[in-house]
Amino acid sequence: MDIKIFSKKEDFESGSVALINMKTNHGKVKSTVNDRFYYIIEGDGIFIIDNKESKVEKGDLIVIPKNTEYDFSGKIQLLLVHVPAFISE
Repeated sequence: MDIKIFSKKEDFESGSVALINMKTNHGKVKSTVNDRFYYIIEGDGIFIIDNKESKVEKGDLIVIPKNTEYDFSGKIQLLLVHVPAFISE
């Protein structure tokens, strides 16, 4: 996974943006702090949200509310928006 961060909490407290190039599996996670929005720029893959699997492709927008367990995989390029901004802790 290759990540390019465009903005973070220090830049804009209300949200942060990153570009992700994914070539494998992300791994199961759950954010308790922010909602996450993934926009598929290129490629296709699979998102598993609350144990429900969905195929995704270029142009799709995936919304992950906080406190929701999810995972994704595939050869995809995604734009990720965290609201509020991502906090590394």
